[in-house]
Amino acid sequence: MENELLTLVKQMNKQLQNLDKRFDEQERSFKQAIEESEQRTNVKFEQLIKMTAKNSEDIVALRLEMKERTDKLELANYRHKTDIDLLFQETQSNKRDIAQLKN
Repeated sequence: MENELLTLVKQMNKQLQNLDKRFDEQERSFKQAIEESEQRTNVKFEQLIKMTAKNSEDIVALRLEMKERTDKLELANYRHKTDIDLLFQETQSNKRDIAQLKN
């Protein structure tokens, strides 16, 4: 009877050792999976930071370009208004000259 109990205890001890090995393997596997996930997350986070910085640079560049275009349009608009004013003055002058010639 004592031998049977001893055999059972040895079997149970062996089973517990096997379970302990499996738990250790799974723990290592989980740690590795967590590390890989953290690395992927860090890579994605760094990419996001770079993209955000690049987008900020792009936004600044676009704002500058838009300001330059607006300035050019305002200058062109001013020139057109000046040309129209000059044409109007010339037209008025021509009308006066024509009126004087008629008289």
